[in-house]
Amino acid sequence: PQTGEEELVEKDGKSMIGILSLGIAKDKPFTLTLDGEDEELFLSKFEELLDNE
Repeated sequence: PQTGEEELVEKDGKSMIGILSLGIAKDKPFTLTLDGEDEELFLSKFEELLDNE
């Protein structure tokens, strides 16, 4: 995967967002399982995190 690539997968009625190879902090990929509206909230907070990096 390219740096900062996002994967969006529907599974068990929830959205799984895996953000891979970010190249920040400890450079470890991670996956979160979120309900619909939480998705946008997470992404906006994640963008803030990138801005503060």
